[in-house]
Amino acid sequence: MLLLIACGGGAGGGSNNSSSNQNSSGSSVSIDVFSQVSLSSPGFITQSTNTGDTSIYVTDSTATGTIWKLAGDTGALITQSTFQAANGIVSNAGSIFVTGTGSNNNGQRIFNISNLTTPLIADNNHNFGGIISFSSSVLYAADTASTLAIFSINANTITPATPATCALSNPPTALASDGTNIYITSIGFSKLMRVASDCSHYTEIASYTDSSTGSLVNFSHPVGMAVLGGYLYILDQGNGDNGAIIKMNLSTGQGRIIVSNTVGNWPANKVGLCGGFGLAVSNDNLHLYATNRSCTTNTVNANTILRITL
Repeated sequence: MLLLIACGGGAGGGSNNSSSNQNSSGSSVSIDVFSQVSLSSPGFITQSTNTGDTSIYVTDSTATGTIWKLAGDTGALITQSTFQAANGIVSNAGSIFVTGTGSNNNGQRIFNISNLTTPLIADNNHNFGGIISFSSSVLYAADTASTLAIFSINANTITPATPATCALSNPPTALASDGTNIYITSIGFSKLMRVASDCSHYTEIASYTDSSTGSLVNFSHPVGMAVLGGYLYILDQGNGDNGAIIKMNLSTGQGRIIVSNTVGNWPANKVGLCGGFGLAVSNDNLHLYATNRSCTTNTVNANTILRITL
């Protein structure tokens, strides 16, 4: 039986002096345009967890995709790799794993980014989307055919875990974990899903509670997520250019919008959260990185990476 609950939060807009422009600590977050390169269609994003490496990795899932590696301090381009339909990307135990179809559309693959020609796993039973680490030895990958795929890592080999999949009621898009549960967005169905790591419990989340008003707010088009310090950050595309980032307390189920076109300290003439897709927490836990895609009115931020200072 599915349990529909309301959790998370969002608050209204206003000027930077409005209380609705404040996060839970009472200070307004700052947003700046991070990437210094022209990205075609940035998708999922992660920061390397390797010691001494602060590089940012971004996938581009266009037909002939690209994996961008950017400097973690300035957003300058370090390198880029051509990759067929790159989707999810995650840093795990010194490696960067990416999901995609490999060259010439030859089936679903999970690769180590250091070797884009030899997949760690070739699995035509799945249609991979987002991917996350659950531990140094476990990966979870979204299967857009309404399945959560689970893999074990041993040395440089990936094999299906036990259980190998969790059945979902909606096709998953992006994933996040708090160390106990897997949080999953379904952009086409405007919902979140929460699954226990062993698939023993499943919950659908269709709306959240505004911590300022107590009212329920339905998700619009939730995509990328990140977990930090007991909070789930959710990037909701909205419709058109009215995207938002929601900060949700995982214990209380309350939260609020911390970034939107009217919330947060935006640089002059740079306002625009639109077509947002991927979301990641920086290694120092001080920033969020959000990928923007196409924009209709606030085109200055189209196909860029936004950095949100928490």
